[in-house]
Amino acid sequence: AVVRDASAVRRIAAAVRAALWGDPWGGAEEAMGFESDEVIELLHNPRDPEEFLRLVELSTEPLREGAAPIAMDGSGWRQRWRIAITTAEGGRGHDFRVVDPSIDERGGLMLILTWVPWSEREWIQ
Repeated sequence: AVVRDASAVRRIAAAVRAALWGDPWGGAEEAMGFESDEVIELLHNPRDPEEFLRLVELSTEPLREGAAPIAMDGSGWRQRWRIAITTAEGGRGHDFRVVDPSIDERGGLMLILTWVPWSEREWIQ
């Protein structure tokens, strides 16, 4: 998801975690065995610029349960991926690589914009 600013990244990440696993502050995520990096808050950190590049790489890797990137749901085993939430700055100039052919077969990467920038230049980027 691409959101307006850093506070929106944090707010939407908390809402996504709550929708997926319950109260994010109540320990439901850890209790159910979910990794904390399933929902990534992709923000620039001026004190550690390399951290952002690591998060970009991490955000396109499948989640792994043991040796296989799978999860059990009501219909059987299925692929699970991370959710990355960032600002327009976070999506600009970085390659988000999708390495699993099954994603292309199903239509590709989903990008959700929660706001539309006023600047045409920024919108195009």
